[in-house]
Amino acid sequence: MAFHLQGVSSSIRLLRWPAARQLAPGAAVIGTLLGRIAASPWMRAALRFGAIVLAVLLFLLALRRTGERAGRLAERLETTEKANDVKRRMLEAAARRPRDHHELVERLRDGGFLRRAAPGIVRLGSRAVRQSPARN
Repeated sequence: MAFHLQGVSSSIRLLRWPAARQLAPGAAVIGTLLGRIAASPWMRAALRFGAIVLAVLLFLLALRRTGERAGRLAERLETTEKANDVKRRMLEAAARRPRDHHELVERLRDGGFLRRAAPGIVRLGSRAVRQSPARN
């Protein structure tokens, strides 16, 4: 059974590989070296050892990158925690503020601001005095 399609024979000719040619001088040298490496048991063992060393080296480099990334993330988390702590303290201070003018006057008369002052400030009579840090 034969089928005849126009143009098929010309396209088949285009797909054929060219006749066997000689390799370029550089390609012949490379081909010879690769053939000898593949034929020698010592060279195959060296290639296996080299591949193992390369794999371990790449693994260690990837591990190092992962450690650096984890360190950066830990630093970012610490910075975020500090910022959140500052915001929380600001909100707590805002919640304790006097609501109006009358409450402000009452707190000033009672010394209520000094009671809620930062650690290290002590009220002695009608004046506030900063405590000196304890010496060892």
